[in-house]
Amino acid sequence: MLDRIIPQLMKTGASNESKFRVILLIARRAKQIQAGAKPLVHTAARKATRIAREEFRAGLIPYEILPAAVR
Repeated sequence: MLDRIIPQLMKTGASNESKFRVILLIARRAKQIQAGAKPLVHTAARKATRIAREEFRAGLIPYEILPAAVR
């Protein structure tokens, strides 16, 4: 799955995203979809993970990277 997502990131200019962060974003969105959230894209996919992946590719999953906390 990552082999298909990471090249897409390079095309969209989000090359500074880590694979781990991408997977976390997609997984969290998939959980929201499974809990009843409406998909943000029109798709024939039925699985929540595939719907979330398509939303990520379309740039529809908003997120913010917070600075590390100082101890």
